[in-house]
Amino acid sequence: MNEWRLIGNIQRLLFNCETIEQMGGVILNVLFSVIPECRKAVLFLYDNGSESLKPFFGLEASESVNIEEYNALPEEILRKQMRAPFNSHALKYPSVGRASPFFEILLNDSCSMECRGDTVAEICSYFGFKNLGEFSIKSREKVLGSVIVDANCRTAGVRESMEVLKPLFSIYMDDLMKASYIEDMESRLETGYPSNMRRESLYRLGRASSWIAHEIKNAVIGVIGLFRRLEKYIKKDNKSENYIRVIEKELERIYEFVVDINQYAKGFKVNESVLFSVETIIEESMNAVGIPNSFVTVVTNIHPNARYIQGDPSQMKQVLINILKNSVEAIGKRKGKIWISTARNGDVVEIEIKDNAGGIEGEPVHNIFKPFYSTKSHGTGLGLAIVKQIILAHSGTVEAHNTTFGNGEKGLRFKIKLPLKTESGGVDGENNGGR
Repeated sequence: MNEWRLIGNIQRLLFNCETIEQMGGVILNVLFSVIPECRKAVLFLYDNGSESLKPFFGLEASESVNIEEYNALPEEILRKQMRAPFNSHALKYPSVGRASPFFEILLNDSCSMECRGDTVAEICSYFGFKNLGEFSIKSREKVLGSVIVDANCRTAGVRESMEVLKPLFSIYMDDLMKASYIEDMESRLETGYPSNMRRESLYRLGRASSWIAHEIKNAVIGVIGLFRRLEKYIKKDNKSENYIRVIEKELERIYEFVVDINQYAKGFKVNESVLFSVETIIEESMNAVGIPNSFVTVVTNIHPNARYIQGDPSQMKQVLINILKNSVEAIGKRKGKIWISTARNGDVVEIEIKDNAGGIEGEPVHNIFKPFYSTKSHGTGLGLAIVKQIILAHSGTVEAHNTTFGNGEKGLRFKIKLPLKTESGGVDGENNGGR
């Protein structure tokens, strides 16, 4: 597996973690994949309450798995690794407080160290290490955890691998911890406060999120501009070109993410309510997403009696773009198809978009409309949440369901229902509202 495919696979594994246990398992299994000489590894996590580092997960090379084989660490493998004797032994190690010399070693952040007398000897003796290497997991100088490994970390290859992996571990660990905190706060809001206090708290949270997103967006715009100016001074070779492409891609992803946060936090209201053509909005949305193309075939079926709806055309275009992007990204680089159709049901226009990209397995499909939920390693998790907000603002509904085609292919089907109006204010077509 080449370097860039490996990094992509590691990102996918980290992104698919839903619990701290899964994250710990991925981190340790990744280490054995990138440091072949590593014999044992132990992850410590920082506990804010006791201000100490506590052993969380220990793993031996003989119990590890090859990460190239998975998009997510299987639960049965994780449980087996957690039941292994070495993990049980590692978890019995006492918490490491700030006064302990081991605490300083754990946060040395050097990935290698000179022996420090009895402390290092005691650590190696307890865990059965022959060598002691370490790297800390931090986010904005906040300590999240630390990993010790039984390997020689002085080699250039290992140091270079750690320079790539440490930021990845830190970002995804921090994100997962924040997500756990947000879920805890949501639970407290739902159960511990009256409805009026919940509304006020959510309103303030939305205002704060919007302000934070605005500030981050301005900073990212500045960084993008400076990086593009700096780019001409960078020596161009294959490695630096790859790094430049990764940096540009990640900066663009951050920018899109904060724009989505800002948009979602502000909420949606129909700013202009005009009569517009459904067919025109569909065509414009397809053009914006770049379909049809060499990978994606599109089949459209626009019903003549489902031509107009009342609302905000730009917002409705955003709805269709977000859904179509979801289908296009799910299809990826393989051949796929998207069907777009409209229908009339009384005084309601129905827009249906479906694809043959495999659908969603293992989880309730309605989760895709939740904020920050995504099945993609690069997704913001806000695109479909924004879709739902806009549709609700238009007094409509949106649903998603897995679907199976006659040839056995599977996919996802979105159905949007919106009030239908005509130029005269009545129902388009038959006056009795029939089909």
